[in-house]
Amino acid sequence: VPSYVFGPKVLVNGTWSATPANLIGPLKDIVHAETWLAAVLRLFGFDAQADDDAALAAILSGLLQAFKVPPDTDDSSVNLALGGTLRVLQSQFPAWYDAWEVTNSDIAALFELLLQFSYKPLGGAPSEETLTDVIDPRTYYALSPYLDLLQSQGALNATAFVATWVLDIPDERKTWQKEGMPINLNNVDFCVTSNFLYGTSNAVLMGLNNGSARSYFESNTEFQRLYLNAASMTSWGITSGAVVTRPDITLLYYPSLYDFFWMVARTTFLCNRMLRCCPRRCRRPSRCSARRWRSTSRQRSSRWPRRIPTGRTGTTSWATRTTRPWATTGSSRPPSPSTRSSARGPSQHRTPSALCSGARRRLPRS
Repeated sequence: VPSYVFGPKVLVNGTWSATPANLIGPLKDIVHAETWLAAVLRLFGFDAQADDDAALAAILSGLLQAFKVPPDTDDSSVNLALGGTLRVLQSQFPAWYDAWEVTNSDIAALFELLLQFSYKPLGGAPSEETLTDVIDPRTYYALSPYLDLLQSQGALNATAFVATWVLDIPDERKTWQKEGMPINLNNVDFCVTSNFLYGTSNAVLMGLNNGSARSYFESNTEFQRLYLNAASMTSWGITSGAVVTRPDITLLYYPSLYDFFWMVARTTFLCNRMLRCCPRRCRRPSRCSARRWRSTSRQRSSRWPRRIPTGRTGTTSWATRTTRPWATTGSSRPPSPSTRSSARGPSQHRTPSALCSGARRRLPRS
């Protein structure tokens, strides 16, 4: 199951526990070097804290426990996005994509886990032995206006939100001290939700796992509802201003607004690109997407400004050679409609040196 965490895991008494070496290693060194730590604290004027070595050791030991987190939606979704990118580039890097598919062969099982541990404000089914209606108070406070809106529309019963951690309180009781959620509660983060949308969109639209991810999405109405709820919540966070006014409780792990809007923008770009590429819902959108993406990239690269030599040694300047084809004729204004075709025609057969000389005539003199 491609359910990931942000650090490597080690087997502890039959349970795989996250152990990020870049975080756990330094903390362990500090815990066992109380003399060195006390000297550093006194250097910065914290004499009282330096004398209380036991309290410092307890705090640092608590940090060691805090980094032993369970798998999360964020890293798992980023991995799906990586698979979508490798699918588009499969013709160039076939071995890389094949290796990714072998390692991540059951995306449908990941979707089942995300659906199982999602936040359900009114609780799950009566037969479920979970506590999916228990959530971080920060999340509940941030989503309260949105929950009131859904309740007024009569849509709260069928609402579920993507949670950050792929774990629940009953399961955490079994793995406590080996891995567990921070403050022992799950939460909903708008940036994590945006990553979920991006990763799921890649898995479904690119047909990962030989199309099984798309088949699961098309056949499971509950997961479709989870996806739509995530998109609706993200849209509400933007239009209502909740993300901008309260990033401290809406963006728990990515407090930067730039990160959030970038994550939303790339999902929008992916969906719009696939919609333009496959307006008739092509059954092989990944291959069609790769072909159209390479084509549009070539067209875009011919339209974008390029650095063209100015003729002076070691200097270059920005010049656009296709947006104004008449510029290669030496004229400072566009030609009339009757002569525009003649101005455009010869430029298609002009040599690169002629194009560069034409571009140089458009550059301002220094």
